Amino acid sequence: ILTILRRSECSVTAIALAVPKLREISLTRITRSLRPDEYAAAHTSTYDLFPAILDEQTTSSHRLPALFSIPTLRHLAIHDTHLGDPLFASPELAVSSSLERLELGAYTHASPEECAEWHAHLLARAGLHLTHVSLGAGIPPLPHGVLRLPNVVSAHMTSSVSPMLIPSTLASLAQAGAPMQRLDLECFEMDFEDVVDELSLYMESAPEQ
Repeated sequence: ILTILRRSECSVTAIALAVPKLREISLTRITRSLRPDEYAAAHTSTYDLFPAILDEQTTSSHRLPALFSIPTLRHLAIHDTHLGDPLFASPELAVSSSLERLELGAYTHASPEECAEWHAHLLARAGLHLTHVSLGAGIPPLPHGVLRLPNVVSAHMTSSVSPMLIPSTLASLAQAGAPMQRLDLECFEMDFEDVVDELSLYMESAPEQ
């Protein structure tokens, strides 16, 4: 088990790739590593001002998506970290790991919608072997077939998930074919009746157990 707090993603990936038979890694407040031109191009919204180390020599092997290349990795947790690397959204990302558990926390300096989009990208890359997911930002509305979660039997949504994203999160889990057996929702700033209504809609569209 590897736990890292407040380091650059270049250091994180270097350490993780060097650990033999690494099965679990937990990351919190990781700083991005980018080339200067990439950092400048990333500022497309007010939410894109994030901490980064600028280095002309930075390559894809120095970034967080490289963690998906660790074949022994089974549990990945990332909290309060900017996950806007476009490689996460690319079908060209090499995925050798068979992740069973994925925990994603919201990034405090990004909008709920942006965080949810990033979560969807990581789920799309890691979904086939996942059995449990924990989401701090939910999942945005997605076209049918974008996510495939055929083995997810339990999911957890933290209180940082925007109430506006609960419907799309539940709908995405159902459309992804998740054979859900347990769904945990922390306290939300919304009426209990609204939560019940959303869960009812989810149960109507979820695959039969």
